[in-house]
Amino acid sequence: MESPTSSELPEEGVILRPTRSEDGPRMAAWLAQDRARSGSGAPLVSYPSVKEIEERFPGILSSTKPPVVALEIENREGVHIGSLRMSLDLKNGVGTLTSIYIGGEHREGEYAAKALRSLLGFCFNSLLLHRVELQLPESSKRALELCESCGFKVEGVKRESFFDGHGFRNHILMAILRGEFKAESKEAEVGV
Repeated sequence: MESPTSSELPEEGVILRPTRSEDGPRMAAWLAQDRARSGSGAPLVSYPSVKEIEERFPGILSSTKPPVVALEIENREGVHIGSLRMSLDLKNGVGTLTSIYIGGEHREGEYAAKALRSLLGFCFNSLLLHRVELQLPESSKRALELCESCGFKVEGVKRESFFDGHGFRNHILMAILRGEFKAESKEAEVGV
């Protein structure tokens, strides 16, 4: 599948474009600032890396991976403000949003909602997916509100499904179906 170009994915004030090599250092700096601000250090428990698992248990991990959509987010002025990643299960028409990140000073605006709505339009209108899903830490109230505002519905809770360095935490499972997105888009056009 061909990568979308920036002209294919405009959404009121944001552009989604393929990742470029110069995006890496900027993302690394944003993530380092976030870690410094939150004071998060090394986790209390260290889990093995993929390499360590492969060395200890040869052949246990699949060598195939689902296709991943990696897009960067720019504002209208062409300034790189974030990124998003999504794995695809094309057999079942499902996209799983694995990350959406808005860097530094750009977080306070509506960029995340605009980028997410733009991605959903691409998923349902161009890729013809049936479903887009994600999971969020239960403590991420702002992210949960963002996803609900874009039409995602809560489907359940994965209890104690990730370790945050201090304890096990829950994930909230959310999804939006193509029909829900289309209905919401029509309501927005009509002004309901």
